[in-house]
Amino acid sequence: MKNFQINSKILYGIIFTTMLYGCMQEKEGKNFDAVISSMKEMSDLGTVEYKFTKILKAEDDATWYKVGARKMLINSKAYVKAGVDFSQIIVESIDESKASIKIKMPLGKIISLNIPPDEIKVLFSEAALLRNNFSNKEINTIQIMGEKDIKLKIKDIGIELEAAKNAKNFLDKWLRMSGFKEVIII
Repeated sequence: MKNFQINSKILYGIIFTTMLYGCMQEKEGKNFDAVISSMKEMSDLGTVEYKFTKILKAEDDATWYKVGARKMLINSKAYVKAGVDFSQIIVESIDESKASIKIKMPLGKIISLNIPPDEIKVLFSEAALLRNNFSNKEINTIQIMGEKDIKLKIKDIGIELEAAKNAKNFLDKWLRMSGFKEVIII
């Protein structure tokens, strides 16, 4: 069985075309209220996705009461989606005679962080002769620490900023195709 992935540009195009068609059904002129209503109904619009690979290293060295060391390497993949909550958009002004709109868009945010269990692999595990292997509880603790590290890295990379930039571009094009000639997004 083949796995099919839909390209995000194709998906956005389908959503965009469907929404545009619905907004343009007005018999006379443009119905800007319907456009604004459709925009706010989108709620969380994911505009960027990142895939992280995280190598987790755990060592439990010998101490006076433990003879020998334990070591483990775990490879995990994480998928982070970010976007903008369009329901939080504030329409500051609309001038129907000039077909202009000024809106205030919220900042980008992380929509989801997914670490699929089937993409967590133990690459290496070693325990000294007199030591037990890492328990499932210890492995889960290691993975939780890895997830916390990924969350810290997300802020450093600037995923939310990129999500907001992409959402702004999407919204500008969508509003222009919906009949607005001047679009100001703050």
